[in-house]
Amino acid sequence: MVLHHHRYVATAKAATAVTHCGVVGRRLVVAKGTTLEAYRRAAADDGLELVVASRVCGRIAALLVFRSEEDEGSTERAVVVTEQRRACVMSSELETLSSTDLSEFPGGPRTLEAGKIVAAVDRNVFACHVYDGLLKCVGLGPDGSFRGGKPSCARLTELRVIDLCFSRSRTLLCALHDDGGGRRHVSSYEVGSNETRPGPWVVRDVDPTARFVVAPGDNLLLVIGERELGLVDLSANPQPRLSRVAIAANVAPLAARAVLDDARRWVVGDEAGNLYCAMIVAPRKPRLQVLGKSARPSCLAYLGDARVFVGSAFVDSKVATLGPEGITAEKVVIPNLGPILDACVVQPSASRRGAIIAACHGGLRVLREGVQIEPRVWVPAASAPRGLWEIGNNGVILVTYAIPTSALFSTANDELERVPVCPEGLRTDERTVFCGAMKKDWVVQVTPNGVASFSFSNKGSSWWACRATLAACDASRLIVALCDKTLRVLEVPTLTTVIATRHGIEPSCLAARRGAIAWADWSTYSAVYHLRGDLTNSPTTTTTTTRYRSSSSSSSTRDDDDDDDDDAVTSIAFLRDNVLVVGSLSGVHAVDVDGGEVLLSIPLGRAPARVWALKDDEVLCAGDRAVIVSSTNNTAAAALACAAVHLEKEPPDFLWAWCCAVPLGDGRLAISGRDRVALCSASSRGMRASPAIPGGGDDQPRCVCHSAAAGVLAVGTAADLNHATKGGVSSFLSDVEPYDRVSSFDLDDFEEPLCCRVMDNNSDSDSVSSSKKTTDVEGFLASLRVPRRRPRSRVVFGTSVQSPGEFEPSAGRVLVFSVSRDMATLEEAIEARGAVYDACPVGPYIAAAVNHAVVLYDHKGRQISCFEGFVVALGLASPAPNRLFVGDLMRSVALLQVEVESSPRILEVARDYAANWISAIAALTDDDSSVLCAEASHNLVALRKNEDSRSLRLHLGQDRLRPSGRF
Repeated sequence: MVLHHHRYVATAKAATAVTHCGVVGRRLVVAKGTTLEAYRRAAADDGLELVVASRVCGRIAALLVFRSEEDEGSTERAVVVTEQRRACVMSSELETLSSTDLSEFPGGPRTLEAGKIVAAVDRNVFACHVYDGLLKCVGLGPDGSFRGGKPSCARLTELRVIDLCFSRSRTLLCALHDDGGGRRHVSSYEVGSNETRPGPWVVRDVDPTARFVVAPGDNLLLVIGERELGLVDLSANPQPRLSRVAIAANVAPLAARAVLDDARRWVVGDEAGNLYCAMIVAPRKPRLQVLGKSARPSCLAYLGDARVFVGSAFVDSKVATLGPEGITAEKVVIPNLGPILDACVVQPSASRRGAIIAACHGGLRVLREGVQIEPRVWVPAASAPRGLWEIGNNGVILVTYAIPTSALFSTANDELERVPVCPEGLRTDERTVFCGAMKKDWVVQVTPNGVASFSFSNKGSSWWACRATLAACDASRLIVALCDKTLRVLEVPTLTTVIATRHGIEPSCLAARRGAIAWADWSTYSAVYHLRGDLTNSPTTTTTTTRYRSSSSSSSTRDDDDDDDDDAVTSIAFLRDNVLVVGSLSGVHAVDVDGGEVLLSIPLGRAPARVWALKDDEVLCAGDRAVIVSSTNNTAAAALACAAVHLEKEPPDFLWAWCCAVPLGDGRLAISGRDRVALCSASSRGMRASPAIPGGGDDQPRCVCHSAAAGVLAVGTAADLNHATKGGVSSFLSDVEPYDRVSSFDLDDFEEPLCCRVMDNNSDSDSVSSSKKTTDVEGFLASLRVPRRRPRSRVVFGTSVQSPGEFEPSAGRVLVFSVSRDMATLEEAIEARGAVYDACPVGPYIAAAVNHAVVLYDHKGRQISCFEGFVVALGLASPAPNRLFVGDLMRSVALLQVEVESSPRILEVARDYAANWISAIAALTDDDSSVLCAEASHNLVALRKNEDSRSLRLHLGQDRLRPSGRF
């Protein structure tokens, strides 16, 4: 395989982690990576709805809100600072009012680190501590925009500035800083228009864990730490007086703060997700009240009406409602997909839906890319539904059942209600072949005995007796296929014949769009017929036959004239005027009717695929699973796209192969199951995350893998986010929702899992195989004599044991489990001399990345070979049984060869000599020709082996790699 056949995508999903937020005007402005979004309160519930979004050139490092004094009143503005040292003032509509450059002389850092930028703003001055004591100050005009000229620079004696704020009495900048010896102080600076000089006072030795300094009132400063609150009285002479109040609660490191409505109360959050309220309860007496547990915050904002927005870069962002005793209610308003520590792909099958299982900071989550369909209401049906049709612009649908009856349902107010009175002309006691809405409020119904036209506004009805098998319509014409193998185009509402064509075929499906008709024949495989022209005049119409070749039947060894393996077309729909979506036994095919080219082929399982036109450019396709095929361009074939369809809260007995669907507009959809009908709402396309899997436990997941043979998910969890002090857990879950726990194993103290991998590249020892061919009878008798064993799989966990005070883990283990669907057994526990960062199968052996070496173990746990020479071997990938790619922390990638003939040993074949800090690695092909890596600067790097030298070279050929971005 040639490397340029791979298509690299920088990102398929915009950033979801909320890093900064603030209330500007009456809107909540949040920062997600390089995107700013403005939200307003939703009218229906306590949620938020997006108003406007704007991209920023550079990752956002700081966002502050201030109030400017304009001629017509007070207006709130936002100051945004990016890592590229640019600052701008924005309005609540995310319009840039002014900008400035915070660049420094050559020799400084090219970009700023978001965690080290500290800024403060009042109505006159914006101050930003860039790095290492460098302070930038910019004046603000009456309208809140930056004043002309370059920002003034000042060198502070304090190099480690933790927080900044302006006092409320005068333009005095207060800086909370660390002196490098574990002591923290608060210094003052007088900020002028052209210079910044030291202020009149310094408050020394505040809480060593102090994180924030705020100004709750005139001549007051409040220093908030984990152990105590410090209230500084600036009016005392000759030096400010510091009052301390110890905190009784067990506070984790603080992460975010926000001011409440009266500016004397501040809500703060720690890294454990706890929220507190720091307040002044009496003159010169601070207090910290525990509000409760919420999401781990990255930023906080007060929305009013006792509602606090908790923005998080780790879990979903929420809105918490506060009461007298603390948090009374919470609602997830902005879902977050990351950060993802590890992930695995669960391929779809007959018993499970395809998904990505991700180990996130909030727990195990299920990620699915595509369109989410959420049923609003399920209504039991009289019997099995066989068809759904929308028969009017008022949201009325016709449901036909297996028995020859029909019923009308209204979808008003997002409810499915039975319509008791049917319009005159609707035949509910006959089997309905087709029903559709026409122009001028007319509706046509086709039954095996004839065609009826009627109206909801009592305009009368018409009836034409015929033997109809299929029908379709566009906005003005009805096309009916009759038992005498003719097609008739009828005028509605008179039902007079406009065109009658006899093709001598029995169509299996029929579709119409904008004066064009398409159909397929039961007796002709892999072919569709297309009739287009003026449907009011028979001589001007032309019929063409388009033969296509599906991917399942395009074999070089088969005879083109042999139709035994060809596709039988079961349904058809128009995607564009010249593109048909064909549902067949092998899946769904988008066919260009002009040239017969298959533009897109999608297998949907063993069930025959059926298709329904949702809009002019979207078609819903369903087999064992469902997808939506769409088109964004009416001429370009490359504009076709496919998205998976996921039904939320899917009933246990629901099957896409048995369903029917009809679009209702406004993003709504009606679908039917075996014995029920549902009214659903379809969301926009994109990656969606479900809540945390209950079976994943309360600990922090670190690694996850999926064994398709055993049907289980292997999960390694640590006791806490930073370090497993009490030992982690190796758990096994079912890969079918709701992901029940199969078994679990507790690790030793100070032991945490780092990786888990499936070792199923060799033949399964539990499977029964035979080298000679057997007949069907012999195989049947053998199946009676030999009981079928449960499929089993081998899963390997790599762990590390780091005692307190150790700089590098000195011990670890390789745990080998034998896993089936209902149990897991520990087979081997191999002791390693360091942390096991990754493992993979190499032929009959297990290769483990242990600290700075790659170690080879046999099936009995014995070390048979070792290759040193790495800084830290973080990732392994084995494209072939005797080849191994190794990703190093600092020394890029090396290609190793494992010789297993006589005495196993490991040799280095090639190496990349670039200074890439590798964080993840994956082999792209089945040989050792190419490998894809992710490096610490958030880039994807593709490497290809040089055939004439012992090196790996960067591949920048036809598909140039791009940065994947920071989320």
